[in-house]
Amino acid sequence: MKKYILIILAICLMGCEDNIKAGTGSNNKNVTISKVIIDNELYYEDFDYMLTTLEQTYPFFGVLERSGIDYDEITLRYRSKLKDKQMTDVRFYHLVDNMLSELQYTGHIHIVDKNNYSYYENTNMLPWRDAAGTDQTKAFYETLILPQYPIKSSKSSANINTQAYDDISTVYIGINSFSYELIEEDYKTLTDYYKIAEHYDNIVIDIRSNGGGSTNYYIENIVQPLMNDKMYYQTHMLFNKDDHNLPFIIHKLGGNQRLIRG
Repeated sequence: MKKYILIILAICLMGCEDNIKAGTGSNNKNVTISKVIIDNELYYEDFDYMLTTLEQTYPFFGVLERSGIDYDEITLRYRSKLKDKQMTDVRFYHLVDNMLSELQYTGHIHIVDKNNYSYYENTNMLPWRDAAGTDQTKAFYETLILPQYPIKSSKSSANINTQAYDDISTVYIGINSFSYELIEEDYKTLTDYYKIAEHYDNIVIDIRSNGGGSTNYYIENIVQPLMNDKMYYQTHMLFNKDDHNLPFIIHKLGGNQRLIRG
């Protein structure tokens, strides 16, 4: 039986351990972890299950191809590493993490690290919480020990780059991230600069290197300050209609299955 897999728009790997004991009941607390080398056959099984699930649910293979990312070469190369007789759960975790990083975060595909696991475990988004809250997943993340690196605080001056070009009456604003944590502090920087931009004919907002983040950043810091009237828009979600994906998509649609077509 496969022990973990959770696909959102990203992929979130939820733990693997050969020596986990748990019943089928959701309230079963009889979970033990033994820190031993896991039979490599189980690593192959979990790795192949991940690839099969991606083939059925991941909608960005065309984007990878157009971006020059050779998915088949990457997955075959990392699968060959599973023959390592010293493979352990942490090594497998890093192997999958490194493989997904070569997909360059396309469609937000990534592994859920230990620091972010508690978000999915406690979220009010039920499909994610159900997947993160299994006994196996909890046991894995409780025992997972990863190197700790200092977290650098982000500053608006590093996130936003501005330049005025008087000869062509244009101001340039480059925004590197739409991170939720930067909404409040970047708001003042941007709105102050918008006042300067009022004296120019054009504004160029450059998000080519932006790693993404919160939609609220875009709405509160870009759209609302620059618009005089209310705007209405439609959102179209494109996804593979698979039984694995549907609970997550339906939840995102507020439970309204009638919005799903095709």
